[in-house]
Amino acid sequence: MQAAGGSESSLFAEEILDMYKNFCKLKGWRFTEQKFQEDMQIQRGCKYALFNAEGENCFKFLKYESGVHKV
Repeated sequence: MQAAGGSESSLFAEEILDMYKNFCKLKGWRFTEQKFQEDMQIQRGCKYALFNAEGENCFKFLKYESGVHKV
């Protein structure tokens, strides 16, 4: 996931990443964050994130989740 735009978009991307983390936790899947780059201008938010989700029926639920999310 990559935030293209200003600080508002990086905050939104961080919320999307949190949504994926919480969804994986709810399903009992393993969520592994591989890379994460914070928005250095505001010292929070997400400019870039790469993660891996593993678990039963994980592919069934997340197979269409790919690409760049833009605000």
